[in-house]
Amino acid sequence: MASSRRIAEHLESELRMVEDRLRGMGTEPTPLQAPAPLPEGAHLGDFHDRAVAGLATEMLYETRSRLLKRRANLREALRRLRDGSYGRCGDCDEPIPEKRLLAMPEATLCVPCQEQRERGSRDIKPLDPRSRLPLLNPSVAAREDDW
Repeated sequence: MASSRRIAEHLESELRMVEDRLRGMGTEPTPLQAPAPLPEGAHLGDFHDRAVAGLATEMLYETRSRLLKRRANLREALRRLRDGSYGRCGDCDEPIPEKRLLAMPEATLCVPCQEQRERGSRDIKPLDPRSRLPLLNPSVAAREDDW
């Protein structure tokens, strides 16, 4: 794996980019404000104009939310680098490949563990009714009344 110094520089560079984008967005996204009263004879614009304005505001909130989450993850990655746990999978404790860390420096899981988490409960194996442990070969599982 790359040296701690190079990794720290990469994490700090990513963190600066995120913080620059957040600064560019301002401290708080500007919420839609109630429109000022219109002069006699003026119109508000059509439904599509208002819909586009609402969509733009939603996109701003979502982008800001993702950037805030990424900033927190990058800060956590720098903390893990300092304590020596950076680059190790949080589930299996195997090293996370350098290519994955370069693409996503805040990664906390190796690809197989990440995929397993994403599959979630679909991979739950049937349990042995007596021991309540996963069956080794669920395809030949006996019926419960055979126990």
